[in-house]
Amino acid sequence: MSDSAAAAGTGPPMSVQAKYKALVEEAYLCPVRSVIAVDDDFPSLDAVLNQLVSDGAAWSGDKKAASAVLEIINHCRRRPTPWLVDIHDGALLEGETDAVPQLHQSDLIILDYNLVGDVGGDKAILLLRRLASNGNFNLAVVYTKGYFGEIRDVFWDIVTGLTFAQ
Repeated sequence: MSDSAAAAGTGPPMSVQAKYKALVEEAYLCPVRSVIAVDDDFPSLDAVLNQLVSDGAAWSGDKKAASAVLEIINHCRRRPTPWLVDIHDGALLEGETDAVPQLHQSDLIILDYNLVGDVGGDKAILLLRRLASNGNFNLAVVYTKGYFGEIRDVFWDIVTGLTFAQ
């Protein structure tokens, strides 16, 4: 409901929280058209198809990770304007993140903080730093279990990693 409708007495006024939520949705989520999830535990479409083509066998990886991927895909496709989704297993992030161009072309990146063999989040921070320096719009959501279940230190590692780039 618009503020003019509320002012005209045709409905309740929007709460400050509802206005803020609508503003965040309009500014950050409405422009999103493509999403990429990066997690070394996730099966990429490439890996699933490569196994099928080379072995002739169905993918036999971790079902819990596959369920998480399916949940992300379903969420992205259920939106009023469905998002194009890709899943990246983080394999090409061993060297240059420029080797994966779709990371720089995606509107939203869902990123695992602890990628392949990375205990301190260095790979995720490097990727975030490169995304921050490109000219395209990128929104990143970083998820983690934290250090021993504590995420406050992860937050500050990301902040300092982006602020004081080496």
